Amino acid sequence: RLQTNLQMASAYGKVNAKGKLVNFTDPIKMQYDMVITAANLETGKWMYKDSLMGKLTGTITAKGFNGFDIKKSTIKTTANISSFRLQQHDYRNIKLNLLLVKGLADFIASVNDELLKVSINGKANMQTEYPSAEALVNLQKADLFALGFAKDSMLVSTQVKIDLKNSSPQNLDAMVRIDSLLWESGNKKLFVDTAVLLALVRNDSTIINLS
Repeated sequence: RLQTNLQMASAYGKVNAKGKLVNFTDPIKMQYDMVITAANLETGKWMYKDSLMGKLTGTITAKGFNGFDIKKSTIKTTANISSFRLQQHDYRNIKLNLLLVKGLADFIASVNDELLKVSINGKANMQTEYPSAEALVNLQKADLFALGFAKDSMLVSTQVKIDLKNSSPQNLDAMVRIDSLLWESGNKKLFVDTAVLLALVRNDSTIINLS
């Protein structure tokens, strides 16, 4: 058993890691319960990607049993990030809750930023070679121009349902349903009530249908 309470302060920011590790010399049986708090941590400079990522301020927790094998372990992770710079924008109010039990995952994530407001609620099955997943995405607002993803003014909002029943290349079965899509650019507006994309692979044939 190892108790940790590490603190680091440098020109790259501050980090505090507090918690415990059990069986840390055995990756298969290792248990951990950690709380990591960062203040103005220069994430990109640590990985020589400072043009892509910048300062991070927030708290991340991780509690797990039976190591890191997602098909055998139990992992509970939360993140409460008050700010994180990605490319040119400081994203605010990022939250994540993830529970993984022997390959079955439930997750809730959200961003409540002035330029991006989105929430994601989903689950995934990673017990087999090819995972399956389903998720609901509620995109209330995305200012793609201000975020640096568009050259001209562009606002998007929509609700999306994703249902990936089988991700095997030989038996692909996926559906994406888009509801209430609103696209705005300057004085132009486009509204789509519902659009459904189906992707299937059957008998070595790929079938893609948009309706």
